[in-house]
Amino acid sequence: MIYMVNSAVRTAKSANYLGNSGKSNSSNPNNPNNVTVLINTAQMESYGMTIQLLETVCDTLKDANLTRGEQDFCEQWLAKSSSYMRTLRFNELEPSAEALATLGSKLGYYSCELARRGDDTSAHWSKILTALRAETQTALEVRVRERWQSVCAQRTKLREKSL
Repeated sequence: MIYMVNSAVRTAKSANYLGNSGKSNSSNPNNPNNVTVLINTAQMESYGMTIQLLETVCDTLKDANLTRGEQDFCEQWLAKSSSYMRTLRFNELEPSAEALATLGSKLGYYSCELARRGDDTSAHWSKILTALRAETQTALEVRVRERWQSVCAQRTKLREKSL
């Protein structure tokens, strides 16, 4: 099983209890597997990478049985309407900073909750959620930086025109 997070390879022991994801080759919850986690954040500045991040997070949460699908993910993890992701794709828009912040906060919360359980399976998913939270925070930082740089550039142009 491969997840993409943080352009560095991370492996963790996985007790594979993924339910109906179709990616598991074992139904034994005590069967450890190596999981590789990779996401290329260097490409996030181009259109679509943040949506790809959301799709990766959604798929990972489905694998962990933490969401039922994209509509549930939009409502429960992004605090948006059930059609939020479809709307973003159709209109070629990037997710809002609010949606990214909400997702990062919830990933962090559930990562801590899973870590408190103390079993191997929960520890495994806690590590994955932590890595996804870091990627979400990076994407949020990129979005916010683009915004303030754009505002500063506009103000500079206005000042130059007035001189």
